[in-house]
Amino acid sequence: MEIESAKDLLAWEPPDEPEVIGSGILIPGGRLVVHGQYKSMKSLMLMHIASCVAQGKPLFGFSTSQMRALIIQSEIPRRQ
Repeated sequence: MEIESAKDLLAWEPPDEPEVIGSGILIPGGRLVVHGQYKSMKSLMLMHIASCVAQGKPLFGFSTSQMRALIIQSEIPRRQ
């Protein structure tokens, strides 16, 4: 591992990759995890995010790149 100076670290620019959600909020292959209280509309928000990404429409003022989106619902308990 190469040691870099503070000057080099401050001058570093991330690679130019397409962004799923603008300003580097989410990049391709990245994961978005949402956590919150019960009945706080997390699922509705995630459906809106996935819809905007799938259509390439702006999301909360951020640009999006059109691509496939997947929502994995993991908070629903198994039946007993």
